[in-house]
Amino acid sequence: MNKGRLFVLMSALALTLFLLMSGHSVKAYDNVTYTLPFLGVSTNNVVYCFASNASTDNVSVGVSVMGTSGSTKPAQDVAMLGGVIIYAKQTQMITFTGSTATLGSAVADLSQNVGTNSSDMYGIHLTFFGSYTGVTTTARYSQITPIINNEDGNQLFNVANAFLCSPLPYIVFGPQTTTTMSKNGKPTVAASCLSVGLACYQGTTSPKRNLVGYTCMDTINTFIKPLSY
Repeated sequence: MNKGRLFVLMSALALTLFLLMSGHSVKAYDNVTYTLPFLGVSTNNVVYCFASNASTDNVSVGVSVMGTSGSTKPAQDVAMLGGVIIYAKQTQMITFTGSTATLGSAVADLSQNVGTNSSDMYGIHLTFFGSYTGVTTTARYSQITPIINNEDGNQLFNVANAFLCSPLPYIVFGPQTTTTMSKNGKPTVAASCLSVGLACYQGTTSPKRNLVGYTCMDTINTFIKPLSY
């Protein structure tokens, strides 16, 4: 057998990976919730958060106290920063001073849920409520199946079945999201952790002390929804 024939044969016996796609879709609002675990009842622990809405949806803002370091047990209800909207493609600052949250002219009093002890700390859910209701979230699953083919393209045997006695386990890719909506003939961009960004810092010193430990969940990419939804 010449080298050319051998090369063609070896190429034809290459390992091929087949992706078997499956999944399911759910309808959801486009809400975004950030968890901020480190706020203080003392008015000296001021936290400034800049929220940038890069979506095409206008969002309202609510605050839910989720836990405290003191004896006060929060109701975990939502205190809305009513009357102020963060419009699409707009950035605004949200300020947390002691037990008060401020967004523009809107003020939310959190004192009933955090108490009055200035040494106590508390954590919140900061939620951006969108108005879209037709966002479709699709979770995609893939099964990788190695196949050996002969030089004619016909299957010789399934590697997973031959050596593992069962198909390989499912590997989750996603979820991937799509939207069925449009506005003025243009696709919409729903509010999500990718399109509503948040950056927070504490105090008024220079350089600023960046707040750490906060995480993001949304109704587009997160199937485990927080209580404030």
